[in-house]
Amino acid sequence: MASSTNRYSTPKYYRHFKSTRLTREEMLRLMSEDSQALMNRGVSFTIQMESYCHRGSKDISLATIYPDHYTPYHDHDFFECNYVFDGELLEYIDGRQIILHRGDMLIIAPNVRHVSNPYQRTRAYNVLLSQSFAERCAKRLAQIDAKNYLSSLIQTSGFQIFHATHGMAEPLLTDMHDLLCKMQRNNPYRVPLMECLGTELLIRLATYSYDNYVHEENVLRENLPERILANRILKYIRDNIATVNLENLSKYFGYSKRQIERLVEKYSGKKYTNFVRDFRRSEAEKLLVSTKQPIAQIAAELGFGSAEYFCRWYRHFIGGTPSQTREKYACIDKGEKVDRVIEASAEETEALKAAEDEKDTVDTENTEDAGTLQEKQSKSRH
Repeated sequence: MASSTNRYSTPKYYRHFKSTRLTREEMLRLMSEDSQALMNRGVSFTIQMESYCHRGSKDISLATIYPDHYTPYHDHDFFECNYVFDGELLEYIDGRQIILHRGDMLIIAPNVRHVSNPYQRTRAYNVLLSQSFAERCAKRLAQIDAKNYLSSLIQTSGFQIFHATHGMAEPLLTDMHDLLCKMQRNNPYRVPLMECLGTELLIRLATYSYDNYVHEENVLRENLPERILANRILKYIRDNIATVNLENLSKYFGYSKRQIERLVEKYSGKKYTNFVRDFRRSEAEKLLVSTKQPIAQIAAELGFGSAEYFCRWYRHFIGGTPSQTREKYACIDKGEKVDRVIEASAEETEALKAAEDEKDTVDTENTEDAGTLQEKQSKSRH
């Protein structure tokens, strides 16, 4: 990591660094941290399809993905297909770290931010397809299957990963590369041939299995000010307290777990675990007092696996049992005098403890004063 450099060149906005000594994990971390730093600074790169029209077709282009030389975290107005001939292609897409292996084909929809970098001697290519080109292919597929993968990708955005496509993809991509860069540069039919090969590639992919990832960044990663983003994270935690965890937060907002923890602590004043615990504590008491829900239902709403575990947690962090809390507040509602047995927060616990200590001190002093006065009165009588 110490030998890596962070440098951007304009107007191509290429990212350069030396990765020969970096491990796979170090490269992925570098890519994700660099991407997050750009987002935090409000820097956004958007690539247009028209930038590649000089290569012939307005709808399709092909390029080699070079190591140590890539566009930083960016989005674009076209569909991008990345294929791995050999080695491993490292991807950071929509806040996710992904490793592609030989034969894997990745299709990324427009407006999805990502960055790619080959690991060591990996050989990989990307095919760029205009939105209109992808939509035309989706219509052809819809004649056979209305719920085809390409229509789904167009409607939902995101990205898809196809596996074991090397038998089909490599001959097509090799022909496309030859048409674009090598012996057939002067072929007058080069552009229509490229478009036919691109269409065949998309149609053939319909027969392969794939993993689907719905785009989660378009409404969440809008170059928001840090405070607004943090407020959204805190609200998400409160609204999803039953299932929330750092893994879900990281995937949903597209930031690393460490970054999520930093934002929560900075804008709530509490560490992530303490914030979640304190919110569960306040919600538990509120639900017990204001509703008649069964203990098991309250436990489920707060993310506890069982009522028994919830009761043990409640006794440890709050004191008493859920039933005692309900009985106490039921008596209060009836106007009966009841001693407070449950503290609502850590601050209140400390305050009560301090008050009890102070009371003990005062009582001791009063007892000593009373004893001294009684001794004096006894001596005066004698």
